[in-house]
Amino acid sequence: SKDDHDNDITKGFNEMEAEVRLTYETFSRQLAPYVGFSYETALGKARGQRRQEDESVDSSSLTAGVKFWF
Repeated sequence: SKDDHDNDITKGFNEMEAEVRLTYETFSRQLAPYVGFSYETALGKARGQRRQEDESVDSSSLTAGVKFWF
């Protein structure tokens, strides 16, 4: 496969993402609030390409929510 410069696509691994969630199971497993952290980064040629276009190469986010089922 080859790079597609017209569509900003490079061959190989372009991105990596890692996510961690901490869940607190309350009185039962049916209701559980959670918080999470996510980190994403560009790799290889995609990283350089984003820098040339003045785009962010790394991003992180926090999430929070409630998991439930019945």
